[in-house]
Amino acid sequence: MNIKKAISEAKSIINADNIILYFPNVKAKEHRVNLHVSDMKQKGDVDANDETRNAYNLGDYFGVIVVNWMLQRKGLSLDDYVEKKKHLLTVGSGAVKSYQNMTIWGSGVERELPQRFRRFFQKSWYRKLDIRAVRGPKSREYLMRLGHKVPEVYGDPAILMPLIYSDLTGGNEGYDISIIPQLVTEKGIREKYPDAHIISMNTNDYKSVIDQIVQSKLIISSSLHGVILADAYGVPSVWYRGLGKDIDFKYLDYYASTDRKPETIPTTIEEAMNTKPLPLPDLKPLQEGLLKSFPYDLWDK
Repeated sequence: MNIKKAISEAKSIINADNIILYFPNVKAKEHRVNLHVSDMKQKGDVDANDETRNAYNLGDYFGVIVVNWMLQRKGLSLDDYVEKKKHLLTVGSGAVKSYQNMTIWGSGVERELPQRFRRFFQKSWYRKLDIRAVRGPKSREYLMRLGHKVPEVYGDPAILMPLIYSDLTGGNEGYDISIIPQLVTEKGIREKYPDAHIISMNTNDYKSVIDQIVQSKLIISSSLHGVILADAYGVPSVWYRGLGKDIDFKYLDYYASTDRKPETIPTTIEEAMNTKPLPLPDLKPLQEGLLKSFPYDLWDK
């Protein structure tokens, strides 16, 4: 790890009481269950500096949508008073990116961390995690190696979206193939494939994204949540490696939660078009496990 990276990690430890990863000035609230989300202001070539355009990462934003829905089922809210400050992490790969003591429900690990510095402070002697569910068995194995207790309850909370949004809308237009690129590659993909139907995750309009997915015969996605939503709504999909192979971990983690493993990993959209989609999974057992494991007790008075 270089000096610049070490300094950044040290600041993350010192400013561990933030609720948006990489935004240490957004502090957690006292007497609330603070929901952690990833950096909504994306970097890369998605025009994130254009203030007239949404700067959301819809994949991580599903954590806000799903948690609010789960709480509404019990008449609860993120604004409810609790005895002391608490932290909750759900959708995304923040399980080893932040340093709070927190409850984890459905989050996962993005990659095998090579940095000894970070792993040192993620171990159970330093960081106390109350883990109710993780994205997949690879995340479970990794967190257990750090000394944490992890139940065999798997699933990314975004798989619950069909329970939240099933009144699908949109026109009768269908798409043979829809491409869902990683946010940081979206602009380049649009330039390279000007005639393709591209679904952007740079939005908080989840209904429009889901409507477009269900109108598609095939989804080709380098976005993890593009694959997850396609599975959840019964649309065949092929994952292609849009970024480096060092983050294959989180995709394989999700696939392992559904007892699947890609035989090959396409590295281009052309290769993905010639790759047979994996069979659609039965997500009902994972959905039931997530519903049962939601940490409602964090709101106990």
